[in-house]
Amino acid sequence: MACKKVAILKLNVAQAFLSVRPRRMAYRLLALGLKARPALFAERFITKRTASLVLDGKTRPQARLPQGLPLSPVLLALYLATAPAGPGVFNYVDDFAVLGVSRTHENAKAAVERV
Repeated sequence: MACKKVAILKLNVAQAFLSVRPRRMAYRLLALGLKARPALFAERFITKRTASLVLDGKTRPQARLPQGLPLSPVLLALYLATAPAGPGVFNYVDDFAVLGVSRTHENAKAAVERV
């Protein structure tokens, strides 16, 4: 039985919840086929909600899309829907992994690089 070689690339979208732009979110949702009303709701949801974190007396930046709300990961996933997809690509909210499997390390690495 031949041994398979694996290459994996793990990515995290830095400050993903902080970087969501309300107007762009609405455009993305419309481009994905949602009606205007849910897109407008999402834009207002992001615009009207902010959250700050205070640690050791220092206030961290305000998030446009607060991480603690149940709707936030869903909206972020839709916002990032244009990220690479296909066999060997896995994502959850702002974390991505690209997996390449082959008989040689070189081919596994090349499979990851093609994505």
